[in-house]
Amino acid sequence: MSLYMKIGALYLAALLVLCAGCSVQIPETVPDTADETFLPCPYYNAPLVHEQLTRAAALEGAGELLGATMPHYAPMMDMGADVLKAVSAVRTVETVVILAPNHEGTGAAVQLSGSGYRWPDGTLNGDPDAAALLLGQPNLRAYLSDDVIATDHAASIWAPYIANLMPDAKVVTVLLSRSARAEDLTALSGGIRALTRSREVFVLASVDFSHYQIPQVMEEHDRKTRETIARGDITALRLLDGAYLDCPEALGILMLLGDVREYAYDTVLYNENGRTLGGSFFVCGVGQNGNSSLSASASG
Repeated sequence: MSLYMKIGALYLAALLVLCAGCSVQIPETVPDTADETFLPCPYYNAPLVHEQLTRAAALEGAGELLGATMPHYAPMMDMGADVLKAVSAVRTVETVVILAPNHEGTGAAVQLSGSGYRWPDGTLNGDPDAAALLLGQPNLRAYLSDDVIATDHAASIWAPYIANLMPDAKVVTVLLSRSARAEDLTALSGGIRALTRSREVFVLASVDFSHYQIPQVMEEHDRKTRETIARGDITALRLLDGAYLDCPEALGILMLLGDVREYAYDTVLYNENGRTLGGSFFVCGVGQNGNSSLSASASG
């Protein structure tokens, strides 16, 4: 046996020893990842996702949207699924731009990825060309990196919904920290506009609004947030902290793309340590022509 073969055999033996105690479950169907970089979907809940996809119904009036804010709280994902179904009934989306909060705040203020996503029973292809176009925008300070995006759930949680409801779409992910500059938001909105000139685009701003607050505080926060959105005041919106919304930067980019109007709103109550806490979830849409004709409504 040659020296290289001996080294190879020892390396394989070491791997087998290291993996002997592993409890990782391999899915019955492993997606083919030979030609694509895929990021994990660590918060994938198959029964819940399948249930929400099964009952998804196109949200009336949402079909012509260029983009919308949609929650990344798993029990409320059906709100966004209804929007995706409505849009896919009107046009074939080729690229979904996910704008998501950097929950940990680590790394660069703006991080981009052209990678796709993988979960046990599916994949969503990435769009590296779209990522490169966004990254090349003048005045944008951003880095192409998968490291933080791979660990944050706000973008990856949407992958199975996009793959099922917009089956022709690829994805580019933009992770935004609160330290992103106003110039970065302007540059990204310009880049998204450039994308729309060559392909069908949908902008998914993954945003949760007031949550883990007592109901009275939640209602006050929501009132202030909704008034700020209605004024179109991005500067004031970005002064609101995480108790109001977790990614005003994503919503700010939507506001730069056009006239944003809230048209769906729901609340959910939790019971934590004997206290009733609330969470609220908006869907704010912007039309493809820069305007939204949808009127505000509330439910829940």
